[in-house]
Amino acid sequence: MVSIKKILLLIFILFVHNLNAQYADSIRYLITGLELSELTKADRLLLDTNITNYHKATIDTVKLDILIQIVEACWNDNVWPKYNRLVLESVKKQLLNSAADNDKLIVKLKSILAEALNNEGYYFKEFGDIPLALDYYEQSLKIDESIGNDKGVATSLNNIGSIYMEQGMTDEALDNFNQGLKINEEIGDKRGISLSLNNIAGIYFNNGAIDEAEEYFERSYELDLEINNLKGAANSLSNLGYIYKKTERPQESLEKFNAALSLFRKVDLQSGISLVQANIGGLLLQEGDISIAKLYGDSALAIGQKMGQPSSVKNAAELLFRINFEQENWKEALDMHQLFISMRDSLKNIETERKTEKQQLQYQFEKQNAIAEAEHDKQLLVADAKQKRHQLVNYFSIAGLLIVIVFSYVIYNRLKITNRQKLLIEEKNEELANQKSIVDEKNTEIIDSIHYAQRIQHALLKSEENISNNHPEHFIFFKPKDILSGDFYWSLKKENYWYVAVADCTGHGVPGAMLTMLGSSFLNEINQGMKLLSPAEILDRLRDKITQELSQFGAEGESKDGMDISLIRIDLQTFKAEWAGANNPLWVLKAGKQEIIEIKGDRQPIGYFEYAQPFQNNQVQLEKGDIFYLFSDGFADQFGGEVGKKFKYKSFKKLLISLQERPIGSHKKELEKHFMSWMGDYQQVDDVCIMGVRL
Repeated sequence: MVSIKKILLLIFILFVHNLNAQYADSIRYLITGLELSELTKADRLLLDTNITNYHKATIDTVKLDILIQIVEACWNDNVWPKYNRLVLESVKKQLLNSAADNDKLIVKLKSILAEALNNEGYYFKEFGDIPLALDYYEQSLKIDESIGNDKGVATSLNNIGSIYMEQGMTDEALDNFNQGLKINEEIGDKRGISLSLNNIAGIYFNNGAIDEAEEYFERSYELDLEINNLKGAANSLSNLGYIYKKTERPQESLEKFNAALSLFRKVDLQSGISLVQANIGGLLLQEGDISIAKLYGDSALAIGQKMGQPSSVKNAAELLFRINFEQENWKEALDMHQLFISMRDSLKNIETERKTEKQQLQYQFEKQNAIAEAEHDKQLLVADAKQKRHQLVNYFSIAGLLIVIVFSYVIYNRLKITNRQKLLIEEKNEELANQKSIVDEKNTEIIDSIHYAQRIQHALLKSEENISNNHPEHFIFFKPKDILSGDFYWSLKKENYWYVAVADCTGHGVPGAMLTMLGSSFLNEINQGMKLLSPAEILDRLRDKITQELSQFGAEGESKDGMDISLIRIDLQTFKAEWAGANNPLWVLKAGKQEIIEIKGDRQPIGYFEYAQPFQNNQVQLEKGDIFYLFSDGFADQFGGEVGKKFKYKSFKKLLISLQERPIGSHKKELEKHFMSWMGDYQQVDDVCIMGVRL
């Protein structure tokens, strides 16, 4: 019998292995080499939700739609291309197996195939393989033309035009862009119109028509904002920044590039981040701020090399060459110049240009035969389907005979060994029963320990009643995702001032709970002296405590844990407030108003941050009857409703405004009721903590 020590050792090894595992289960996630630690919180949630639905689905077309959702919504260049190739494999198999007379299904599958080919073209274009990218775009174009998919045709025309533009084939590029714009305007596709406007603006810019280029980029940017296409808006801002840079308007250029960088980071588009950082670095170098320019250049180069993108590496290397030359670092300058030359040559080689021209002529010839080929393909599918049905009849007949023979042999063989196995099974059952008893006992001990830790955490958090019965009326909606919470709230009365904070620590469960205890303890320690600290001073000191205690110095592989927090100090006599926030905001609902005023926090966490700055202290004059809210992101990020979407901050604001006239004591119950109704059968995705105070 296995000893208790061996079982405990096995449980410990499995637990540690789970903590240190870097790569996701390829059977569950369908692809290999998926490193979950590199995913953003949004992409991880996107994957987990859709993969769960994928394994529940029983219909091939439904599974295909789920894979397409991952490709469309995920921005990670190491993830979405792998799922796009799964889409290609799946749709090709479904096309082969579909009945030839099911025209509607075939059109749908061909439309999906064309879109997946377009995605492949985009991927190879981004990584410098221009001939292969153009080949995928033209395959997509032919399929969409054959099924009359105007939207797909316009997309492919724009993509092909962008390649011609990069290769200096201006007339061919402009022709494709204008065709795409006309189709998009006819079908009312605003996203497609924006893309066409952006591309035509690029042609104007290359031809020296700066005013026209600026106008088209502005139109594209406004349209992207209207449809919430953040990636497109970021590209337009980047292009406007480049125009202002070339026309010697450095301040306007820097403003556009910074705005573009913020959007690129929001959608986690690494190629865009690298490009904009290189441009910002160039402007800073021009203004004489060499040290900051080098930081941007190093970051742009690291991203380009990590992603394997020659264009990003080229831009960053050119900037770093200029910086090192300015600083007389001759060796580093030479290295960067050689890297720049290497990347430039790989992007503009003669062989690539010749292949591009050859494929353009080949497409013009193949286009004339597209309709005839489509009809021929349909006839082949009909014949192939008949042949497959005939083969299946033969296969099933042979298989049935083989099954009868094998089954007869198995029955005979099993009768001989059943008696021998009976005794062995009884012994194993007894051993398994003993092992199960041990595992159940240890599992009970672990759960009991976690519940005890929960009681400790609740003891450290002040209860809603104990925050103070003498303070303004308030509520706290506190709902952990697991038994233990990674969110916490904190309060302190000092002289005539009331300090209140809500924080969201990295993770949830046991790791998040450990950080909440550290955070609460540090806040008490920081404020134990006689001095009245401002919220910004408290956050600065809290960040120093966290980075020091967790040994965070920016080295690779070290802890990146920390927290987001919103902290306010109120003068209980005058209602004058001071507030500071790390990533999280302060919301104020003025008495009798139907609009929430939002004060945004600094875009930096409590923890190590490469470009850390002192936190900003904000002055806010509140009035009697005003309500202010401190909260984590758990409520707004919860998936639910009829289609499984996020609740989002816009809906969160509307909900709080609708509760304005009700007693503050009822808000907690209403929020919990609405949260549970929205979540429905979905799982809670994060801890939730909301504090509301009415003055």
